[in-house]
Amino acid sequence: MWKQIYGKYRVPEGIRQLFQLETELQEEGYSLATVWLRLEKTNFRYFITPPDLITFTSTGGDGIHFGFLTDFGQVEDLEEAYIVCVSPTNDPPLKIVARNLHEFLRLVYTAKDVESLDHIEQLENEEEFFRELYKEIWEGDFGHKADIIMEKLRDKFQLQPIDKPFSYVNNVRRERAQLLALTTLDGIGVLKKGKDMATKRYDFKIPKDIENMREFLQKSSWEEKLGFFRDAYYSYLLVEGYDIDVKNLVLEEMNRMGLKDEVCRMTLPDF
Repeated sequence: MWKQIYGKYRVPEGIRQLFQLETELQEEGYSLATVWLRLEKTNFRYFITPPDLITFTSTGGDGIHFGFLTDFGQVEDLEEAYIVCVSPTNDPPLKIVARNLHEFLRLVYTAKDVESLDHIEQLENEEEFFRELYKEIWEGDFGHKADIIMEKLRDKFQLQPIDKPFSYVNNVRRERAQLLALTTLDGIGVLKKGKDMATKRYDFKIPKDIENMREFLQKSSWEEKLGFFRDAYYSYLLVEGYDIDVKNLVLEEMNRMGLKDEVCRMTLPDF
């Protein structure tokens, strides 16, 4: 299953080390799942999960999961790919939370759990982040287990805490915004690929017209096509069984563009 999910990418060494750590923890009666870091090897996806996202962990609650953003195959090494949080029941459901895997793990080590990263943008400052984080659950036996797990995670990856996680996440998102050719409804955007400016976006608020969509894609630049895919996903048009015509149109265009890995993730059975 890993081969189908990761496609052209090798599985990052950091992911292999996480699975190794989980094995070591279980031998001692612990698990990363205690701090809501449930490692995934299946096609763990929800209707809102972008096709260029490779899920590697979930929290076990509300469908929240995290993955590598490949930017439709433009990322060369997944160790350096942005990490996106997918939270299907929240608004917004997609959020960039870290610059790469190592910094994501630093955030986890700082917060002591993964679920807190889902709502970090709802807080206004560092003090509020930690006050909200530690007000209830980090006492007693649970807190003791979490401390042990975090110490082992720290030692395995040589982690240092992030002093200002709220500022860190905001800075990462600002940096990302500077790299975009096109903004999209999901907040993720499309990276610049060439010198031509991408300015067109399809209006998904108008009544569906499959021929109009087809014409838009035929006349669009690479970046504008990717923007169409992101906005179609965010508009729930590609949900399984919802609109087969639009989904087939997107799959057809992706195949034409050589986005084989994205097509595979869209057509594999979900977890």
